[in-house]
Amino acid sequence: ISMMDNEKKKCEKETINCETISLTTIHLYDVQEAPDGGYGWIVVFAAFCNNMVADGLTFSFGIIFYELMKNHDESHFKTSLFTCLFNGIPLLFGPVTSFLTEKYSCRLIAILGGYITHLGFFLSFFTTSFSTLFLTLSIIAPIGLSFVYIPSIVMVSRYFDKKRAFATGIAVSGSGVGAIVFSPLIEFLCSNYTLKGALLILSGIILHVCVFGLLFKPITISVIDEQK
Repeated sequence: ISMMDNEKKKCEKETINCETISLTTIHLYDVQEAPDGGYGWIVVFAAFCNNMVADGLTFSFGIIFYELMKNHDESHFKTSLFTCLFNGIPLLFGPVTSFLTEKYSCRLIAILGGYITHLGFFLSFFTTSFSTLFLTLSIIAPIGLSFVYIPSIVMVSRYFDKKRAFATGIAVSGSGVGAIVFSPLIEFLCSNYTLKGALLILSGIILHVCVFGLLFKPITISVIDEQK
């Protein structure tokens, strides 16, 4: 009788396990393939424009440095820190930006980056001290630029597979166009509206990055649940 009871309990246990397995939900991820065209070219255009603005400011910062030297009675070392940090911080924040891009979305981070950069330049218009200008122009603004760079490259890679190299090349060529366009633009603004006026106008131009960031439409991933 004892052996029969043990066998019965064993069978009941196996039945429960089978029922448990049958109720297990398996998640199947349907990942959309890179379209290699279509809306992807809109993304390339947005990335091109973002790189044009971001790198245009970075490569032309020497003109702003010259104006800082004229308007502030500070040492060459202190003033040169503006250029060093403006160029270095966007790269130093690369790992942080990559983490945030994966956690949230390229669209959100790019828009946030455009707004932070705009805020840095906009607040610089109201500053009256060298130390405050140092905070807004060489700390806040370049952090925003970091949030613009990486999403612009990542989004292109998500929309293209076979044509990825070509599409990325077009996107990053915006950096060269920005260097050509922004150098005479900043010089013209500084000559006609002073440094502060130039910073205010540039802050308005930078807001266009937020518009381009809106074009970073995410590649969707759908989840299909199956009962086994």
